[in-house]
Order: sequence, then C-alpha cells, then structure tokens
Amino acid sequence: MLEQADAIDALMAEFVSGTLPTPLQVLLASHLEMNKSNSEWVSNLEALAGLELADIEPVELSDRDAMLARILASKPGQESISEVTTEDETPDSLRRFIGSTVSDIPWKRNRFASIDEVKLGEFDGCKATLFRLQAGQGVPHHTHHGTEITLVLKGAFSDGTGHYGKGQISIADGTVDHRPIADTDEDCICFAVTDAPLRLTGPLGRFIAPFIRV
Repeated sequence: MLEQADAIDALMAEFVSGTLPTPLQVLLASHLEMNKSNSEWVSNLEALAGLELADIEPVELSDRDAMLARILASKPGQESISEVTTEDETPDSLRRFIGSTVSDIPWKRNRFASIDEVKLGEFDGCKATLFRLQAGQGVPHHTHHGTEITLVLKGAFSDGTGHYGKGQISIADGTVDHRPIADTDEDCICFAVTDAPLRLTGPLGRFIAPFIRV
C-alpha cells in the first residue's frame, strides 16, 4: 500500500525545487493556499534550500542540521485546514490555471459513472481533470497504470485507503485498487492529475471498460 505521508513529502520537496509538471505545481500551490500550516512549513523548506544554494563554497553551515530538524519537527499533518479559498471553493492558483471558478466551469456528466467532470487537457505529460461526485455516490473500482494525485476542493470522500476532506491530498498508484465515494452530506469536488490512464476493475468496470477511454 502506498504510504500517503511519504509520497506527499516527496511531492512537497519537488514543489520547492520547481521540478513538478505544471498541473502538479498548480495542485500543490492550491493545497498550500488551503492549508496555512503546510504553507509555512514549505516556506521554511524554501528558506533552507536558499541556504543550500548559497553554500556553494566548502564552508559548513554549523546550524544547518539543527535548522532542518526544527523544520521537520514542526511539520503539520493534513488535519489543520485553513479556509483560504473563494466562496465557490476555487483556490487562486487553480482559478488562474483553468481561467474560471469551479462554479462557472461547464461540467459534463460522465455517462458511465455518477460523476460530473471537466477534462482540462494534457500538460507536461500529465492530464488534469476536475470532477464532482454527488453526495453518497462513487466511481467504479479502479487502479492505475501510473499515479493519480487528487486535491479535495469541497466536501470529502473515502476510498478504502482513508478519508479525505477539503484541502487534503490523496495519492494512488498501481498498488491501490479503490472506489472513491463522496460523503453523504454534500457533493465532493476534486482536482486530479494523472500521468497514465487508470484501469477499471471489478464486474462493472470490466463490463464498461471497452466502451470508454480514460
């Protein structure tokens, strides 16, 4: 099973270094807008990275290890979510990327699943999608040929690996076979980035797989 915390740590490090594909940079930036505590932690990592860049001569920074230890010790979990989004749940980074708010975007119903979605396109080898699960509804069981990284913008869902609420990130790969289901109290809106197609599993998935492209 994929270790969510370790995978998110790796993403954060790549975000700081600026090496993520554009959609993932947007996803992480949006997550940080929604989670002030993590934003402060990343700012500290960026400051530490600046010290590393400045240390190009063989002169040791005597307190570097202690500084890193303090930063890692202060790292929050995903539980502390700060309301920094607009009223319609669209972080500024995402709004600039899609050129619209989530409320104004033209949702389309997926005819084989109880979700509305907007396929935003492919960027830097990754596909970006917005999807909306109706309250209490889910998508067919599936796994992944690559990696799917999902940011919850509104509501929450559960998928067997955990429960993910507003501002939280879910990461799934080929080791995860899951079926995200929205909480019963409200619709769940997410921003997802994938680097390879998903693969439907289970009886329903095997039946409809020949008729859809994902």
